[in-house]
Amino acid sequence: MGSYMKIKGLCVLAVLLTSSLAGAASNKAASNSAKEQYYAGLNFGGGWGTGLKIKPGLVFGYNYDKSSKFELEILTDVSDMFGGKDAEGKDKNKKMGASLLAHYRYYPDVDIDPVKLYVSGGLGGHLQVYPFDIVGTETLDKILGAISYKLKVGVDYEVAPQIVGTAALTVGGQLSGLKAKQIPDAMLEVGVRYSF
Repeated sequence: MGSYMKIKGLCVLAVLLTSSLAGAASNKAASNSAKEQYYAGLNFGGGWGTGLKIKPGLVFGYNYDKSSKFELEILTDVSDMFGGKDAEGKDKNKKMGASLLAHYRYYPDVDIDPVKLYVSGGLGGHLQVYPFDIVGTETLDKILGAISYKLKVGVDYEVAPQIVGTAALTVGGQLSGLKAKQIPDAMLEVGVRYSF
């Protein structure tokens, strides 16, 4: 009778252990799927480079895990849309540009809840539209002018479970600016993200 009770007890223990492990695995899968959310948002950047810079943008992203996010940003540059004067007093060519950038965001393991610190780097294509006075350039300059980059350090702040505010200091521009040894555009960027 005693050995029967021991075997019965071991069977009950095995069933309980198996069910608890299965429950833990399903909870882990549910928490991972909760982290892997898509989000969309708006950015607004303003700062100073070769002149006043205004760069609004749309962002679409994916929460990969606790420390990584991937973003696709459509960034417009309306800084020179209104023309103005250059350093020599001549009228500037009116132009407007847009970039499509792929970003990787990394969140270091720094606990300042509810604020999260991140660093980000992005690279993509740039299209510059010249409505007036189209000027020809060399092939290498055209290629470098068609590639954009953006680096930033920022913070995210959870306003509500699905809404995150963000602020960052960024530097960026086109690779042609680096070749010409221009100082990259420095910007202060604020934005909002909505997870779905």
